Amino acid sequence: MTSLLRKALACVTTAASLTGLCATSAQAAPATVLGGFWAYDCPYGRACVETLTTDALDTWVFDGCGYHDIYANVTWGIAHGNKFRITYEDGRWDEVAAWTDRPLDKTNPTDYAYVYC
Repeated sequence: MTSLLRKALACVTTAASLTGLCATSAQAAPATVLGGFWAYDCPYGRACVETLTTDALDTWVFDGCGYHDIYANVTWGIAHGNKFRITYEDGRWDEVAAWTDRPLDKTNPTDYAYVYC
């Protein structure tokens, strides 16, 4: 590998870890690398969950429709657009209707989310 390529890869790796995309379950943050991003609040037209973190960026925004891995303790669901379903590790689930928000089971870790489009 050239030194320029090594530097570029190091920068990408550092940037990803600083933005929380490589967060560990100790922070109860989503462990997915693709399929969403952190934000201060839920943008218009998006499906989001608020998580139990101490960071200012505690809202995970799902990027697109369909299946999303998410391993976290979520406190609130926000559907500023399409409805979505959070499925917990024990098989139970909560659904957030389009254009609504509601509390979620923060004591039950999630397994995945599905955004309906």
